[in-house]
Amino acid sequence: MRPENPDSAGATAPLLPEFHSPVSPSPRCLTSISGAVFNVSTSMVGAGIMSIPATFKVLGVIPGFILILIVALSVEVTVEFLLRYTNSGKAVTYGGLMAESFGKFGSVGLQVCVMVTNLGALIIYLIIIGDVLSGNQSEGTLHLGVLQGWFGIQWWNSRACALLFVVLFIMLPFLLLRSIESLKHASGVSILLAVMFVAICSAMAIHAMWEGKTQRLRLVPDFARVSLFDLFTALPVFATGFACHISVHPVRAELARPSDMSSAVRISLVLCVVIYFAVGFFGYLLFGDSIMADMLVNFDQNSDSAIGSLLNDTVRLSYAIHLMMVFPVVNFSLRANVDELFFPRKPVLATDTFRFVSLTCVLLAFVYLVAIAIPNIWYFFQFMGTTTAQAQAQLCICLLRRRRKEQTFAEQQQTIANTTGSLARARNSSSHRTMRTLAARFSSYLCRRKIGNVRSRNFSSSPLGKDERTLEEEADRKIGWFLKLIFVGTATAVAYNFFPYMGDTLLQQSVSLLHVKDPLFKRMGASRLSRFAIDDERRKKIVEMGGAEELLIMLGAAKDDQTRKEALKALVALSPSDEAAGFLHRAGAVSVIRDTPDSTVDAEIEKHKLSLLKRFQNLRFD
Repeated sequence: MRPENPDSAGATAPLLPEFHSPVSPSPRCLTSISGAVFNVSTSMVGAGIMSIPATFKVLGVIPGFILILIVALSVEVTVEFLLRYTNSGKAVTYGGLMAESFGKFGSVGLQVCVMVTNLGALIIYLIIIGDVLSGNQSEGTLHLGVLQGWFGIQWWNSRACALLFVVLFIMLPFLLLRSIESLKHASGVSILLAVMFVAICSAMAIHAMWEGKTQRLRLVPDFARVSLFDLFTALPVFATGFACHISVHPVRAELARPSDMSSAVRISLVLCVVIYFAVGFFGYLLFGDSIMADMLVNFDQNSDSAIGSLLNDTVRLSYAIHLMMVFPVVNFSLRANVDELFFPRKPVLATDTFRFVSLTCVLLAFVYLVAIAIPNIWYFFQFMGTTTAQAQAQLCICLLRRRRKEQTFAEQQQTIANTTGSLARARNSSSHRTMRTLAARFSSYLCRRKIGNVRSRNFSSSPLGKDERTLEEEADRKIGWFLKLIFVGTATAVAYNFFPYMGDTLLQQSVSLLHVKDPLFKRMGASRLSRFAIDDERRKKIVEMGGAEELLIMLGAAKDDQTRKEALKALVALSPSDEAAGFLHRAGAVSVIRDTPDSTVDAEIEKHKLSLLKRFQNLRFD
């Protein structure tokens, strides 16, 4: 038999030992909507903010902003349903909702996802804090931390010592607070630091723009450099960045009016959308295509002025302190779920001092040791964003809807989860197999359960039935257009990538078109190459793919003026590169160009021939 209230060890635990009601807290512990906004926003704005500019580099500014809005809308809808189920039932935590619908299997499944996600997030936080304070070494390059830059490399500012000091004297006092309401000031500081980080980045980008030192922005994806699957790898970053579902119930439990939670979540989403877009836009504007997956690496550079060095250190330290303030909020949900999983029959955690302190210290020690042993955050982001974060944000809510025989929204949420997860996991076969196995077990479990054993809520018979139907209609309107966009976009992208004579990228596709016997496809490939060859890097890639050699063959075998013109035009686009020009000369381009007949109809053929021959003369190839 399960306890009567399986989730009492989590969000609704008494805030102080003398409180005895797990559901009706004392007025001293009630928080305002502003405190709820700070706590929910803090659970969203974490380590993922540093990777937002890198997603703009992959997606482009416009698709990146649209994707931010789409993910935020999806979170708003799913949280709204989560709160509505909480209001109409007895469960008061996310785990309680899963236990009410699926029994212990559902509750344990969600708790495992929460623990893996939150543990991974806390480890990432400590790794980044260690990088900021003590530096790191990646790909043979040593990046000094702030402390090492100020005091030199000392034993006491090594990663292990610096993180130990932070863990014991900064984080542990916050972690020993038994109420999430007590963390609202830390949450407020973290949000202010995030805003300050955005302001500094914006000021630096505007200053660079004033001096003409900003990079050229890419508004849409550059298919010459990225593939279709590269575009979908940006989705887990946003999915992780907006994940707040597990923190909703602990924050709601301490609101003076629980009905204000929906408004608090919406305000938090708007705030996070503004922060994410500002960081992504100005970070990409400031560093361009040189932006790294962790933007802090780009601030690790020597500046020509003292003010520049101060700004670089301020940016890095503000973000490190921001993570220190976020750490206790994420740990609060992790600790509650671990306690509920391993000690379901024990008294509420806040009333048991020994268990509370022991669990806090064990979790903190584990996170610290892993952060010291594993210095790379990329694998954590890749795994969490495509597995456990998607499961708790989309799949579990989908299963809740399906259990209540409300299939429409469940199918929509399942489509979103599958699209944002499976496509991004295409290059990670291990996590892909794991999620497929989990989904199969969930489906078989649902099919085996009898309808009579399901404790389903019949909303239509309750006074809230009309509101529920209105909510579903609103959700269908909000998310229906998004699903159509996903289907149309995915179908178009797949058809485009698997169209005959096309390869993995547009550059490869264009070169492969030159192999086709049909002159129409040859001209299409040459025309694309002439548009892509806008810098030496791309010209070099075209030469390495065999495009230059194929263009010469195409020119020599051309039977009509239009084909000759497109081949010459593409060769002219390649010729500004010394390396490409040298390759063309060695391949016999001069003789092929001279043997190309002039046209009495199209003067551009002669113009392109003269341009190429002049280029070879200037390089003394002729």
